[in-house]
Amino acid sequence: MFKKRGYFFIVDSIIALTVLSVGIILLFSYNQHTPSTSNLYTVSDEVINILYYNVINDLNNDYIWHLEQNGNITDNSKTIIEQIGEFYYRNQTKNCNYCMILINSTINSTLINIFPEDYNFIVIFDNKTIFTNINTGLQKISIENATIVIPSKAIVHGLYNKTELYGPYIIEVLSWI
Repeated sequence: MFKKRGYFFIVDSIIALTVLSVGIILLFSYNQHTPSTSNLYTVSDEVINILYYNVINDLNNDYIWHLEQNGNITDNSKTIIEQIGEFYYRNQTKNCNYCMILINSTINSTLINIFPEDYNFIVIFDNKTIFTNINTGLQKISIENATIVIPSKAIVHGLYNKTELYGPYIIEVLSWI
């Protein structure tokens, strides 16, 4: 009878050890990818920098080239942000109804495929959301439910037709996870 009790304790300890081992392996093998918060600063700043420092003439972009050819962009020595400011000014003062579409398409054609899908960001121009890039993967989080939101801002101003001053407008990029 004592021999059977010994087998019972050995089998019981092997089962307990197996359950603990499987639990530990599952715990450490579950690797949910979460974007790092330090990269949020980079995303927010780099969106602003790309728009602020890249000149239209330097872009190798079919959409921008098409806008130049049909006369929507008249001065290709402007930066992208200055051109967006001009489109916004034309929308506000010159009754350009399609200028908001031009803004969104210009930003989209410039920023497409530059940032990883893990990051969500929106571009706000003069308190109006003009572009949204929301992750469609596992980390799809609305800005209201975000744990961290990083802003980056810049001021936009310029000349329309080299005669009319527009701005200052504030452009803001919010990135979050």
